[in-house]
Amino acid sequence: MGILTELRLIPRVVWLIFLLAPTLSHAIRGGENTADATNTGITQLSSLIVSIEKLRGQKYQHACSGFILSSHQMMTAAHCFDDQDFHLRLSSSFGFLKTSRIGIHHSYQRTDLIDDYWKFVYDIKIQDDYALIEFQSNTKQQRDISDSVQQISPKVSDNKDTPNKVYVMGYGQTANIFGMGEGEGTLRFTGPLVISSGQNHDITDHQDLSNPQDSHRLEIRHNSKGACQGDSGGPLFALDNGNTIFIGIVSQGDCNTFSRYQLLSEGHLKSSRYVWFPQDLELFAGGE
Repeated sequence: MGILTELRLIPRVVWLIFLLAPTLSHAIRGGENTADATNTGITQLSSLIVSIEKLRGQKYQHACSGFILSSHQMMTAAHCFDDQDFHLRLSSSFGFLKTSRIGIHHSYQRTDLIDDYWKFVYDIKIQDDYALIEFQSNTKQQRDISDSVQQISPKVSDNKDTPNKVYVMGYGQTANIFGMGEGEGTLRFTGPLVISSGQNHDITDHQDLSNPQDSHRLEIRHNSKGACQGDSGGPLFALDNGNTIFIGIVSQGDCNTFSRYQLLSEGHLKSSRYVWFPQDLELFAGGE
């Protein structure tokens, strides 16, 4: 094939990419914007999702997601604080919330699995990826948050019978047609993710870490839906007869092939299970 023939093919290739783009775009893993959701349960829950922002240079930037449990407490992922940076701003639909203290589950542990030859991290094992944040709010915020929590009446799953259709919500990145993460800061949800008895999920205990009995984790393999960077700490949940059931917390995801979630139960909400980090309010950015 001559050079002229190859040049004539270029416009056809461009047109082919253009025509396929709408189809390929369905592989974007950020799901739908909650603002466009038609499901009442989704829109109600979106009011309780928080963007955890950290100071980067002169401005706050989104770092992790989280979800409000009560008028003074929210849950997120412990690994969001691996950098020991507790200088936060909590951005919510109720305005900025002032952090009072942060608790990391006392059995939280992260292990980077490093390739011996090439010396790069090829996987990460995480145990008990739970964190609680207690926050202060003004009178109006307290009232509005309490009303929202009461309206949604969220429940925590006992994990004895995990629903086979779940959703995930967060402020993280989407993934483009090549599976690469891009953009964040817009609240999105995706699902339903179908959990079957097949090969697309695996509930495992990390036997090489301490307290394996508390290390219940769910892995969902996929190529179109799931968590991405910045969704960490957001909820994995189910909708059942008008009730929102929290199943777990976003823990890991590669924006392409898999997502991992830390399964949640009522026992993980007990304050005594956490190591609380500084209670000196001067150390926190708080609200504005």
